[in-house]
Amino acid sequence: MEKKFDGLPIKEICAIAVREKNEEILHQAVQHLSKRTEYFDPNDIISDLTIIHHTASKLNLNADSFLENKARDACKELKQEIISFINRSPEDKKIEAMGYKEVNEPVFHYEFAFLKRRR
Repeated sequence: MEKKFDGLPIKEICAIAVREKNEEILHQAVQHLSKRTEYFDPNDIISDLTIIHHTASKLNLNADSFLENKARDACKELKQEIISFINRSPEDKKIEAMGYKEVNEPVFHYEFAFLKRRR
């Protein structure tokens, strides 16, 4: 049974996927992201892709392959962003690169902590 996540941020949907160890919820997070491309902001998309990528890894998926498969069905703009994201360095794909961290108390979730500055 598909859950409804309308109105929830991608990071919350992904946190639910991790807590429930449910790959299908992660697929729904990508579908949710696809719906948001009507008001496309590349900065938001990259941040969300970082969380999705990290979540895929936590679910023991090959995160790059997961996103590559999702790019096949994505609109042109999202497809370009996904491909660009996949081509980033491993360091730039980490949630910390976007200022996020994992928090396990009281339940697993992603939290915006800070944005590391490059030197």
